[in-house]
Amino acid sequence: MTDWHINSDEPDVFDYNTNFRPEGQTALYTPSPYRASDHDPVVIGLTLSTKAKAITLGDCTFELADFPEAAEIVALQQISFASCYYRRGSYVVGIATGIRADGEGGVWEIHNDCTIKPVFRTRFLTYNTTLLPDVAGLERSLGWHYEPYAISKDGQYIYANATNHEGYQHPRFEIAAGTVVAVKFQVGRPLFGRILSINGSVDCKPKAIRYYKRYIVLECSSDTMARIQDNTTSLADKETQLQEPIQVTVSTFPNPVADHLTVSVESQVAETATIRVIDLTGRIVFQHHGLVKAGYNQFELNTLSWKPGSKELLLQLTMPTQGVYVRKLIKQ
Repeated sequence: MTDWHINSDEPDVFDYNTNFRPEGQTALYTPSPYRASDHDPVVIGLTLSTKAKAITLGDCTFELADFPEAAEIVALQQISFASCYYRRGSYVVGIATGIRADGEGGVWEIHNDCTIKPVFRTRFLTYNTTLLPDVAGLERSLGWHYEPYAISKDGQYIYANATNHEGYQHPRFEIAAGTVVAVKFQVGRPLFGRILSINGSVDCKPKAIRYYKRYIVLECSSDTMARIQDNTTSLADKETQLQEPIQVTVSTFPNPVADHLTVSVESQVAETATIRVIDLTGRIVFQHHGLVKAGYNQFELNTLSWKPGSKELLLQLTMPTQGVYVRKLIKQ
């Protein structure tokens, strides 16, 4: 903070008042800051900073810098399909998508220990990447760029717009600059607690040109786009959901488990739920579909048929609108 010395002593004939002045004196006025005031103003310097908004999923809280190579996260979603609970170590509980620092579409795994990892893309090669793969016919080499905007509510699909910003000409067809096509990526099976592969496809009723087994989609129907929007959730939607009070609590006893297990569920909503027990090889040990009533619920499970060698197990309660709840069990 300092004074801005723009005022100085001057004779009345030169001041900025024009009262009773002849035109010659009035003409001396110049519209510069040094004639703007007859007082020295105070100059205040401000250092402004913006703190990045936290990204939250369940008990995990992240900043943008926690996502490798990410420039923006546009959507994240809990995974509610059983195949993502598998084998040893941490397991996938959520998926995030957004824009990488290089401008390409990206995807990230969120694990139960609140770590973020790139997708394990192939079964036989240790190839981890945050880059969304190409869609057949809409490859980056042909000028297409993927801009993800949402994830399906069960976490299985990433939705994006494939945009051709520059356009290109081919002997048999032409793509106009700015052409946009709806695409989706399906999250594959997990390996060692990882999501294994992401497969891309065109997700609309296309007008296509086929050429040597390649196709270029020129437009998507409006009803398709509406269906996609109804089945997706954006980061803004997810943040709103995460700010709501927890509506379901799940507890299990005894643990370790011998010949029976009691699962207690307290819910503020009533809906059909699935209780599934999975061992560390990914095998489903137990599965039950039933109604969870609003209020207190108790389920008694006979565990005699569960092999003692299973040791560590995961109990998963899935409710369509409330998400997935996981508890670790020890089988004696």
